Amino acid sequence: MIFLPQPSSLSYGEGTFTIHYDSRIFLDSESPAELFSAAQLLQQEIETQTGFRPAICRRHQPVGSHLIYLTASPELSREAYTLAVTPENITICGSLESGVLYGVQTLRQMIRQAGAVLPTVLISDKPAMENRGFYHDATRGRVPTLSYLKQLAATLSFYKINQLQLYIEHSYLFDDLTEMWRDDTPLTAEDILELDRYCKGLGIDLVPSLASFGHLYKLLCTKSYAHLCELEGSASAPFSFYDRQAHHTLDITNPESLSLAKHILSEYMQLFSSKYFNLCADETFDLGKGLPAHSPRKREPPSSTPSL
Repeated sequence: MIFLPQPSSLSYGEGTFTIHYDSRIFLDSESPAELFSAAQLLQQEIETQTGFRPAICRRHQPVGSHLIYLTASPELSREAYTLAVTPENITICGSLESGVLYGVQTLRQMIRQAGAVLPTVLISDKPAMENRGFYHDATRGRVPTLSYLKQLAATLSFYKINQLQLYIEHSYLFDDLTEMWRDDTPLTAEDILELDRYCKGLGIDLVPSLASFGHLYKLLCTKSYAHLCELEGSASAPFSFYDRQAHHTLDITNPESLSLAKHILSEYMQLFSSKYFNLCADETFDLGKGLPAHSPRKREPPSSTPSL
């Protein structure tokens, strides 16, 4: 069978385990409540792939065959798990931090390939990299919907990705910046809060990522904030994709620029439960090329769009 990512240790045995109409998913009576979400994920997968919908139970020392056991162990390292498939039962034992979830994701990959009849196998797995992230551009092109972002998060968790960042310039509905997003369908605070909650349930850290220095085309083309652009006249220049990428950096000699950056950062970062924040203060291509009124520097004209 094919597993992504490849487990740390895998060995096949003899025989098969068959998911029956009377198969059930058992949670350890002392297991945390988070295991129920992982059990529901497995239940949905089994129903989709086999037509059977196993009941989810919580009982001390369940007895029977064709059962699937989910249990958490504080002794396992972070995100580690074991998956044992025998002809009689399936047992997933994982750490308290996403270990059971990742065991369920591995079992889901098996079910998608083998259906109701699974090969016997013993898997012991833990991550080789602590941070496994995916960076999604939510600014250039269509602004993704909450529904799409949830599908993306579910796919990432299926492959044990544990971090998601959305690159944001103008595609979030900032309260006081209607000039910037009025022509778009930006993500709202409610969207971000719900996505953050959803990602946590899938073992994903939703890390805020916000352009705060360069790449501020939409913001610095507005009437209210065009004067904060490092290069004068950028707001009135004809649109070109190259110009959009290469210019529109904040003028750091203007105190209003820092106030604006603090304002958008403060509003946005409060929506996330992550302890990380991607400031996106890179690619300030125009930095030092402008000429503020109180500076003796000579202004360099904006570079023209290269011919293709």
